[in-house]
Amino acid sequence: FTFEAAQSLPGLPTGHHCRNIHGHSYRMEVGALDPDLLRIHLTALYDELDHRYLNEIPGLESATCERICAWVWRWLRERGSSPTVVAVQETETAKCLYFGE
Repeated sequence: FTFEAAQSLPGLPTGHHCRNIHGHSYRMEVGALDPDLLRIHLTALYDELDHRYLNEIPGLESATCERICAWVWRWLRERGSSPTVVAVQETETAKCLYFGE
């Protein structure tokens, strides 16, 4: 699925364009051992992320695509899903595949 969200990366040097608040049209793909259970959680996950300022979500204060992947993995596991892969793409050239902790 896709979602729209804003973020900033406050740890970057002053003057770096990603340090400022900006938005992305994210594309997320998730695989799981139980796709039916996963589908139940994906709607809630979408609602948690779409049209939000990601930095305000605990654990996403510096929301790189790598950190979003790990956060989504933990979020799904806490709800009983067993993800096998989480992929987050924030731009044409920035994508992360996460296979777990």
